Amino acid sequence: MRSILSRFRRCAVLLLLIGTACAAQSLPPVIEVPNPPNSASAQAKHYIVLVSLDGFRYDFAQKYGAKNLLQLAAPAPLKV
Repeated sequence: MRSILSRFRRCAVLLLLIGTACAAQSLPPVIEVPNPPNSASAQAKHYIVLVSLDGFRYDFAQKYGAKNLLQLAAPAPLKV
């Protein structure tokens, strides 16, 4: 009898943890703010692209031959 209650408690705790984890994983609704298209002068301006690679070591691009990342990292040629 004791082992049945122990198994029941374990299953109940496991189901509670799984239910809590599933509820925490639910996605919030997407909030969309309608904006007008950029003006021609804004589109002509320079822009910045930020590439963030969490956990990507400094030498991975050379070590594994990531040619596109190496090309992005190369200094831009000077305009004269």
